[in-house]
Amino acid sequence: DLVTEPDPWPGFVVNAGIVSAAVLVIGTLLLTRPLTVPAAGIAGTAAFLLTARRWNANLAEIAMVLMTVMVGSVAMLGAMPERWTSNDYPLLFQRALYALAIMTFIWHWLAGFWLQQLDDGRPWTTSGRMIPVARRVGFMVAAIGVLVALHLAAWPKMRLVTDPDRSLGSWIRGSIGIGLLLVAVTYATLQTRKPTLGWLSAMVAGTGVVFVLVRSSGSEGYLWCMRHGPLLLACAAPVIGALPILLRMRATNPYREMLTFGGGVFVPLVALAMLFMMEESQLAGRWLTAATLGVLAVWYAVLATRPVLRDALWFALALANLTAVDLWSQRGFSVQFVSVVTAILVAASGLCLVGVYWKALGRPVMRLLAVVAAGATGVLAAVAVTGFRGL
Repeated sequence: DLVTEPDPWPGFVVNAGIVSAAVLVIGTLLLTRPLTVPAAGIAGTAAFLLTARRWNANLAEIAMVLMTVMVGSVAMLGAMPERWTSNDYPLLFQRALYALAIMTFIWHWLAGFWLQQLDDGRPWTTSGRMIPVARRVGFMVAAIGVLVALHLAAWPKMRLVTDPDRSLGSWIRGSIGIGLLLVAVTYATLQTRKPTLGWLSAMVAGTGVVFVLVRSSGSEGYLWCMRHGPLLLACAAPVIGALPILLRMRATNPYREMLTFGGGVFVPLVALAMLFMMEESQLAGRWLTAATLGVLAVWYAVLATRPVLRDALWFALALANLTAVDLWSQRGFSVQFVSVVTAILVAASGLCLVGVYWKALGRPVMRLLAVVAAGATGVLAAVAVTGFRGL
């Protein structure tokens, strides 16, 4: 009788979940062992059958993770060397990426395929109920894949690692693994329309860049990229930030948030951090500092033209002032000249901000205080430049 509820099983589902979780933990620890394949497969199948018999979201989630462990263990077959060293880990990372990419795609594909099991948005079968579970597991698998890809990319720089991992086979296997994961996460992003998966796909792309840079360390291309790194990032920020407008992305596009934040905040911050953390001898020349600051100043000035991003004018003016100070310093002007011109520029910037916020200031007293503060800021900037140049 399909209408009658099945007899209750006191404690049985809980015990089945505990046993499945134990197999999951042991299987993860022994992922490279051949017996993990049948163990995880049998336990996962049993958990799926129990879920079909009596719905339990936790049991369904464990079943999906066990199947992921089984596929990961299949990918590890034959990968165990006779003598284990830290130089052998990239091979395991590469194989793990294959499995994680495949399972990321499968769980999100199944979640989309099971949408036909919904009746006006409501699940009426076990498959329909497993849609959110599959998406959760798929996201978790994708996040683990990002961590594995990052380890693979940066592994040659780890302590006790002597192999630079630059062989042709390593380049091919690593590129395929990161590429497959990027394709899988991109597919999941476009299917679910979730910005969080969009951020994950950007992280995967970033690990691909790290993979290339680490394995090309010491080459002419690597040295050129590092010496011009801040300027390259500063030039990339407007391109990234303008993509949502150029591609006419809607507000519901999962990549809009990532591209907007990346081009407006993250990439400029990385460029500035790289610029100020590197020694002058590590840069292509002193001109690169002014060029980087100038590009970012222009970019933030463009952003400030939009009413929603009006506050970006603060950063544009600050970066423009730093650019001017750096240019004058490079040309050998006296400290007194640089201090006076800096005071004028900073005061003018402050008055510009007062004009922008003139209506928002409202009362005449507030407007007067803002004008006085602009002048005082110029004086303080001149004192700071004098003290800094005198050190």
